[in-house]
Amino acid sequence: MVKWHSGSSLRIAVDPEPWGVPNDLASSINGYWDHTVTVADPSFFRGPVLTVQTIEPGCSPTIHTVFTDYAHYLYSRDHLAWDHPYRVRVIFAAACLLTADGCLLAARMGRHTTRPGWIQAVGGSAVADDVVDGFFDPVRSVRRELAEETGLDLGGGAMRGATVAGWTLDANGSVSVAVRIDLDATAATAITMIEYHLQRMRRAGEVPELAEVVAIPLGRKGLQWLQRQPVSQGRYLRGYLTAPELQRF
Repeated sequence: MVKWHSGSSLRIAVDPEPWGVPNDLASSINGYWDHTVTVADPSFFRGPVLTVQTIEPGCSPTIHTVFTDYAHYLYSRDHLAWDHPYRVRVIFAAACLLTADGCLLAARMGRHTTRPGWIQAVGGSAVADDVVDGFFDPVRSVRRELAEETGLDLGGGAMRGATVAGWTLDANGSVSVAVRIDLDATAATAITMIEYHLQRMRRAGEVPELAEVVAIPLGRKGLQWLQRQPVSQGRYLRGYLTAPELQRF
């Protein structure tokens, strides 16, 4: 189950030190990465992952987080119980691209990702540059991810603003932060722009994380659309489609 929390007053504090894990667990993580993950796909990168530690509720909630890495995340996902003290509970910023004709743009993930074929919002793991004065900045993160994955520029005339509309919390304790961005373009026009960017990446020999972009109608129609899809999808998307703060009209 995923619960939607509204509001832009969310604060995400980041521990200045990376998450230290016991030596035996670190050895298991390293072995899994070296002998399983990279053997299956050498293109995987052991980059940073931000994980939730504790959540202080209230009118201005604060989520305390710490950086670990992608290897820890994959090992946690595949081997650690949901209540294990070193289980990774990812927090990330998701771009809620709302089109002029009332759709949420999402993507089918490419085969060189850990969720191949999944339908996800555009976004990704936090990096050190997304942290300002000890706090994770979701808008900064989304700006970077959009430029890298879609070619869209928040400073361009096709998009208006970028604000935190709310966040979701799932049963695992993972958090997605919804950054609302209103597009002046229709879904068809926006998808054409992004597909052009993906084609340029492929011609340059790069492997895009996104296989294709999809338009999901907001509201009940969008929920019905997701139900008809034969592939897995980010659980938080259902909360996004029905959240009052993310309705275009």
